[in-house]
Parts: sequence; C-alpha cells; structure tokens
Amino acid sequence: MSGRRPRGRAARTRRQVPPRRDPPPSCTACRRRFRSINSKVIVMSKPYHFNCLKCSNCQKVVPRDQLKVHQNKFFCAQHAPQGAINAPSEDPKITMEKKVKESFDKIDTNKNGTLDPDEFSKFCEVMGNDLTDWEIDLITRIADQNNDGVITFDEFKRFVLIDPKNIPEDALKKIFNAFDLDGNGTIIQSEFKKIAKYLRVELSKDQIKGIFKSIDTDKSGGISYDEFKKWILK
Repeated sequence: MSGRRPRGRAARTRRQVPPRRDPPPSCTACRRRFRSINSKVIVMSKPYHFNCLKCSNCQKVVPRDQLKVHQNKFFCAQHAPQGAINAPSEDPKITMEKKVKESFDKIDTNKNGTLDPDEFSKFCEVMGNDLTDWEIDLITRIADQNNDGVITFDEFKRFVLIDPKNIPEDALKKIFNAFDLDGNGTIIQSEFKKIAKYLRVELSKDQIKGIFKSIDTDKSGGISYDEFKKWILK
C-alpha cells in the first residue's frame, strides 16, 4: 500500500508549480529569439537581429550605422525618402552616457581625466540659472562624493543623470546635519556664515542675510530640514 501514489488533495498539495518566467526577448522583425547578446542590436529602443535591418524598398541588409528611418520603416541611403533620419542604433541609456562623456571631455580642459573646482564651476555657470558663487561651490562639493577635491567622470555622471526628486532622503539629511553645527535641528544664521566660510566663498553680511531669508520661508529665524530640502530640490 505504501507504494501507491497519493490521490486527490494530497497529490495537489505535493505538486509544486514552477515559477513563471518571462519569455526571452525576441527580434521585433522576425520574432525569433536571440542566441546570444552579440546577435542583438537596439534600434529605436527595440531589439533586432543584425540581418533583420533591411531596407523596405530593396530588402537588402543595411549596416546599423548606415540605417535610415522614415515613418517607422527602415531604408538604405540609396532608397531613403526625403525626411528620413539616421536611426539611433543604441540603447537610449548608452546614448545618454556617451553624451555625458562628451560633455565631461569638453569641460575637462586640461585633459587629466578629472574636473577641478574651476572647471566644474564653469559647467555650473553654463547650466544654472543665475546661480550665486555660494550655490556653485555647494553644488561642487555635493558632486565631489569622496571629498578628494576633484570630480571624476563617475561622480559627474551620477550628478548629471540623477533626478533631484530621486535623491535619497538619507543623503539630504546627511548634508543638512553637516550644516547644522550644533545639532539642534535647525540652521541658524551664524551657522550659515560658518558654512560660507568653510566653502571659501566671500559673502558680505547683507548677502548672507539675504540668502538666509530666502531659505527661511516661515521667518522663524532658523532653517528647518523641510526648508532646506525644498531649497536643495528647487
């Protein structure tokens, strides 16, 4: 009797359903799966086999760097209609990283592979809207994550590509606590003055007072974490 298979509820409880797996990606044109990652190319955010990049007119395979697109159709240079554009052949994320690298190389005027404070401040001046010297220096120090005085490409990439709304809460609190010198939960004007001195930014008393008032929106005489967060993410 012990050799019989269980039936009914007992059999159903023992049977394990294998976890559902997402199907492997397939070519947008032929719907066949890719044998390896090297057989796949991304065009307009969709995967294709290299030999599926064909001209809609002559049906010849077109190298991806020569591919033209018009109204979601591929063409070779010979048969491309008026208004056809070069088809992006890479993943948007990779393309964006290349653009960031090109920007980094332009800013890195001495070509040493890092950005010194002067080089990065020029980038901030171009990208920012009426940023003060104090704000530029603050941004520079935030971007320099390991505090070695220069900004590497990885630090620059993280700084440029990050959405300010996605900055981790603990990172914002860490910055705020560094400015809250006495640890009472608010940044008072005297602490604000020490911060400016630490950042090596020469500000007059009126300038410090003006910046402080613009952040202290509730006019309490101290900058709370919420006010600081709103100012950083503006």
